[in-house]
Amino acid sequence: MRKLILMGVSIMLFGCGSVDVKKYEGTEPKISFRKLYDSNVEGYGYFRDRSGEIGARYYVTLEPKWDGNTGTMKEFNYQEDGKVTSRDWKVEMTDDDHFTATGSDIEGIMTGVSSGYALHLDYIFNIQRESGSKIALHFDDWSYLQPDGTVLNEVVLSKFGFKVGTLTYHLRKLKSGEKFKKGYFPEKR
Repeated sequence: MRKLILMGVSIMLFGCGSVDVKKYEGTEPKISFRKLYDSNVEGYGYFRDRSGEIGARYYVTLEPKWDGNTGTMKEFNYQEDGKVTSRDWKVEMTDDDHFTATGSDIEGIMTGVSSGYALHLDYIFNIQRESGSKIALHFDDWSYLQPDGTVLNEVVLSKFGFKVGTLTYHLRKLKSGEKFKKGYFPEKR
């Protein structure tokens, strides 16, 4: 029994380490949080639970505004079941590769750093449950800029060091004059 407990503690302490974003230094194309979110962005994605089953599909919209090194962003998530959630972000750029952010569902402060084609965010996110209670999950959030300008995003959600699930998104900036979709999923008939 003692060995099982020690093994469990070891997994919790050492099993959820994240890659150092500096590993991607010098890779191209170089991602910039500020340039990625200098205009409206939309994304399509899904949540996969720890068993591998897809639990929800999403369409996300992000509307940023900047005043110097301070930005605000309005985010809407449209779920396949018709549920819509939103949050407000406030971003402070420290330099081209480092920033902090706060959000309506964020516990404390999110930290962000970019290097080469990779962008890493680290934060605690409070998720609203169906019952109305909230659960705080650690988000290990990675974005990778592709040569065509799209961004692939993967977020590993964990609690007490144990993986709860993964969010995966494909993000793209809208072209000048392009509008957000009214809804990603067709209305049920």
